[in-house]
Amino acid sequence: MSLQKNNQKGTIIFCVGVRGAGKTTTINQFKKNKDILILTPSTTRAKRDENDDEYNFIDPENWQPDEFAWEINIGETKYGMTKLELEKSKDYLFSISVFDPGSFQILKNFRENSDYELLTIGFDTIDSIDKQKKRVENHSARIMSKKEFLSQREIVTNCDVVVRGDQDQIYNAICAVFACLSSRGGIIQQSTINSFLGADVLLQNATSDTSPASYDLRLGDDVWCQGEFSTLSEKKHVLKIPPYSYAIVSALELANLPCFIAARFDLKNSLFFRGVILSNGPQIDPGYRGALFCMLYNGSDQPVGISRGTHFATIEFITTSGIGVGYRDKYQGKTALRDFMPDDAAVSEGGKILERTEKKIEKISDEWKSFRAIVFTILAIAMTVIISPSLVVYFNMWGKVEDARKEYVTQTLVLKDLEVRLKELEIELKESKKNSPANERAKH
Repeated sequence: MSLQKNNQKGTIIFCVGVRGAGKTTTINQFKKNKDILILTPSTTRAKRDENDDEYNFIDPENWQPDEFAWEINIGETKYGMTKLELEKSKDYLFSISVFDPGSFQILKNFRENSDYELLTIGFDTIDSIDKQKKRVENHSARIMSKKEFLSQREIVTNCDVVVRGDQDQIYNAICAVFACLSSRGGIIQQSTINSFLGADVLLQNATSDTSPASYDLRLGDDVWCQGEFSTLSEKKHVLKIPPYSYAIVSALELANLPCFIAARFDLKNSLFFRGVILSNGPQIDPGYRGALFCMLYNGSDQPVGISRGTHFATIEFITTSGIGVGYRDKYQGKTALRDFMPDDAAVSEGGKILERTEKKIEKISDEWKSFRAIVFTILAIAMTVIISPSLVVYFNMWGKVEDARKEYVTQTLVLKDLEVRLKELEIELKESKKNSPANERAKH
């Protein structure tokens, strides 16, 4: 891997992980690359052995606080990074070092008050205290308490980039970070996507279904349609979207985006040609971690079925022009549709456009039938009275005709009211069509 600085601002990468996470082992893999500077922190602790070169070891009596960009005190032992060491990074596109999550606030403060561009990579390679003890070979000075472990792991999983996997997978993922940051502002290509996915970066639960510049998302089990949440399973493995209706669906994959990578996804052509339209936001924010979901609208007059695990959408990833804080809003880390949908939306019967239209038409049809029967009855009575040969009923005839006339006027008013209601229904249907997800999609 060859990297050139040119006029681009250098980036300092800090590998953050609990003791035994493999930070130093990974950094040592970059020592042979002359384009990457390994920043060496300093400490007053003694060497563990002759080969211990993780720090610059300084005698406590020679420690000068003014020479350090920051200082960390753990018991009687001091740790820190000298200002001169940091100055070296200005000549390199990338510099890399380690940092203990127990003192992360110090690094955070330095980042907020410094002109250096910093990036933190969390090594989430140990998920239990028992594994942590095993990683440090039960060395008493390196074993952590359960409380300390859980606290520091939370810090690790909130770093700018979070990596998991074995030594090679993490190394490849960090190389992918270098590749993205050295060519900012473009769509990430397949080889870089694969390197990231191997360490659970970009997506979790991912497969190897990558294309030259994208990944195929699979339909997840968590879905909502016409007012009901449901979970797809082996017994109920197909999502049915009724005609002119929509469903909110999730992907099997979970987002795990670095703070310098955004994403966007769109529907697979196989569903598009069946009359399905995907509607969601224009992009997924850099740094977002959690569920991926969207609305699928069935614009055809036939129900559409989609099986769980089916490739339903394609997602692409784009690097930003710089390193920011990344998404930190209320939906961070949420994985269920219920966490995203407001209560009124979750219980609504949205999407039953066809059903509601059919009910209104049926109601109008019943009213028309009733009105028609009344009119025919009135006409029959009127004709009977008019053609009666008996003069005895002459005055009664006119009375019945008058009654028939009044009933005719009444029903005429009912007919006019019905015509008004029909016009209102026509306007309502036009507005529903205008505001449908399909039209909203077409506008954009």
